[in-house]
Amino acid sequence: MTADYTAESIKIRYEAVHSWEVVASLVDRYPFRPVEWIERGLQACELAGVGFDYFIARYLERDGITPMNPVVNECMIEILRGWRDGAG
Repeated sequence: MTADYTAESIKIRYEAVHSWEVVASLVDRYPFRPVEWIERGLQACELAGVGFDYFIARYLERDGITPMNPVVNECMIEILRGWRDGAG
């Protein structure tokens, strides 16, 4: 039995936090990337239950090997919607 995945499957926890040390380290390592973008990417990984290494490899290192994770992408969309709507 497989469950259908939809945007409604995502439950955004706006109180979810991640380590500021990780953010600071990544900002130092990738200074041309916006801090807010890195924060949202890590939050999307947390919400999707995916390790930060996914975001680092796919989006910061642009390794070209790591396949897109649709759950992380959906979480990012929901985070941006919440931010746009003032809930974030």
